[in-house]
Amino acid sequence: MDDPAKGYGFKSYYNDAGTSHTCEGLEPMTTYKFRVSASNYAGSSKPSEVASYQTRAAPPGPPQNLKLQGQPQAFSFSAEWAPPRATGGDVVDSYCADILDAESAPREVYRGQDTHCQVSGGLVPGKGYMFQVHSITREGGVGPACKAISVKLPPTVPGSPSTPYVSGRAKSCSVVLAWGPPEFTGGADIASYTLERAGEGSTDFQPVYNGSRTTCNVPTLQPGMTYKFRVQAANSAGKGMFSPECLAKTGAAPPAAPANITVSPVLGTAVRISWEAASAQGTPVREYFVEQQSDSEFIQVYRGKDLSCEVRGLKASTSYSFRVLAASDAGQGPWSMLSSGKTMDGPPSAVGKLSLVNSTSEELTVSWPTPASNGQPVTHYCVELVGANPQRTQTETSTQATLSDLKSSAAHKIRVQAVNRVGSGPFSPVLTASTRAARPSPPTLELAGRYHNALKLRWNARQGCDYRLQISTPEQDSYETIYTGSSLSHKVTSLEPASHYRLRVCAMNEAGTSDYSPVQSLQTTELPPPPPKELKLVSTSLCEESADVCWHPIVSNGRPGAGYSMSSQLEVQCMEDGGEYRTVSVGDCHTQSHTLHSLKPGTKHSVRVRAREVSGVDGSNLHSSFSKAVTFTTPLSADLSKASPAASDNKADRRKSPKVSTSSTSASPSEGASSASSGGGSGSKVHQRYKKPPKVQKSTPAKAEGTMSADQRQAIFAIVLFVLVAVLLSVAGYLYLM
Repeated sequence: MDDPAKGYGFKSYYNDAGTSHTCEGLEPMTTYKFRVSASNYAGSSKPSEVASYQTRAAPPGPPQNLKLQGQPQAFSFSAEWAPPRATGGDVVDSYCADILDAESAPREVYRGQDTHCQVSGGLVPGKGYMFQVHSITREGGVGPACKAISVKLPPTVPGSPSTPYVSGRAKSCSVVLAWGPPEFTGGADIASYTLERAGEGSTDFQPVYNGSRTTCNVPTLQPGMTYKFRVQAANSAGKGMFSPECLAKTGAAPPAAPANITVSPVLGTAVRISWEAASAQGTPVREYFVEQQSDSEFIQVYRGKDLSCEVRGLKASTSYSFRVLAASDAGQGPWSMLSSGKTMDGPPSAVGKLSLVNSTSEELTVSWPTPASNGQPVTHYCVELVGANPQRTQTETSTQATLSDLKSSAAHKIRVQAVNRVGSGPFSPVLTASTRAARPSPPTLELAGRYHNALKLRWNARQGCDYRLQISTPEQDSYETIYTGSSLSHKVTSLEPASHYRLRVCAMNEAGTSDYSPVQSLQTTELPPPPPKELKLVSTSLCEESADVCWHPIVSNGRPGAGYSMSSQLEVQCMEDGGEYRTVSVGDCHTQSHTLHSLKPGTKHSVRVRAREVSGVDGSNLHSSFSKAVTFTTPLSADLSKASPAASDNKADRRKSPKVSTSSTSASPSEGASSASSGGGSGSKVHQRYKKPPKVQKSTPAKAEGTMSADQRQAIFAIVLFVLVAVLLSVAGYLYLM
């Protein structure tokens, strides 16, 4: 074989017994010449005719020195290379470039004759790629790729985030905004977001947040205001585009504190407070509150919609502090700063509680604390005696006053007011103080009652006094105290009848003892006569409706002689059916019986007797006590009509009477003890004892047969009615059980 590339001519290439042979290791697209000769043991023949054969072209070799041309861009890069060393026997007419990544198959990005290219389109910034180039010949086709190079695209700025939105409920001074990351990150991680804010209608955006989170709480906003927000993302390549703008409105907040508060005095003890309207903070102001500072506490003095108010009833010439608060539907705002003002000078304050310093029977000395002057000094005090007629007022310059010429033992009401150049202050509380009692004057002693063994005395009153009563007899030179106390009367007992006594009284109080009253010479009465004894019913008459009573004569009452005096009388009293006693007879003292006429039939009667005479001492009537009363009941008229004929024939005999009930009761102590009464004369005592009345035998007439008294008829009627009611109740019970 003759290899033209070597230039050696024909060289033995094959020596063997075969008749074919494959030549290997030849160069492509090269013409080789061949000739064959045979040989044996005898030797070699002549070569055959020369035959020329050309090899086909081989694929070209890889391009050489592949490298980047300049720095890669975010979306493109440029590369260059050298032609391959081996062309495969053919001329390289083009190149093709492939790009590879881990996520997809190789992709052709260039084909041409140039040994350089720019790759763009379909590249992702920040992503790494492998880049390789192939040589292409017409006959040999595509040769192997050269060694791939790594291409790292730089990242670019990210795209815009999603439109921000309000997350949750907007507050009065803040909102929470959220957004989504950009769909295109620029080939690098998002490093941060920037949130910007502008007022509604404004284009002046100010950043309010820069960070990696996709939410942000935007503070320090104005309540009830609308704001615009936008956000942009940033990575290592820089900041991307802003997102679309969004509108967000803050919620309403309580109003701001009112400003420019002024406190100015007005007429009297009052101030006017005024202020500017508070900022509404998203909702209208509904009302204002005003509070007054009092020590460490605050007291509400106003609540309303006005921007000013008056506070009255303050102290004059005094500084006061106030604060104001505004309120709306969103709540109450903060209090304003304290503002102070001073009231005008005024009259003095009220004088405090008065104190009693000293008291006599005619004077009262009082003192009081110094009141607040309220800006002007106190010039004087007016001390007034309340209720005095005429009105009494005196002026003092000190805090003590003495009121003179007052009524003793009396309560006096005193009050004081202070005065300055502005005017008079209010009066102090009224002090009620009493003057001491004066030495009393002598009481006037009077006789209130005269008895045979007692004298009742009375005297006129002296306020706040006790009294001392003394007694003496004409035979004594000294007086004996028989009563000390506050009563205005006293009864002196255990005295002798018809005896003389001297009495006097004086008054005593804390101031001393009065003189004694003029002496009263008084005499007790004589001993009254004794009452009649053994009063009893003698008989009753059926026809004339009368009754006879009798009694024993009275014994001596102590005067000379025995029995009644010539002026003595006997008084008979009768009472019907528990009524009042009435005098039915005043007779001679020698009378020992009396007949009662015109008695009411069927009526209970009580009869009593007493003696009376005129005393020889002072001409007053002396009454004995009443005798024990005798009680009887007259028969009914029906009983008289049914009486026996024998009774009508004996009309003259009044001592014969039907059986009646009699009883004896004691006389009333008050009537029996009376020592003074009208009627009766005076005279010497008579020592004659009257004889006892003859005994009269009581007869009991027989009742008419077949007659029945009214009481018996009523009893029978009651029994019949009771039985009838019992029967009706039994029948009703039986019917109920049926």
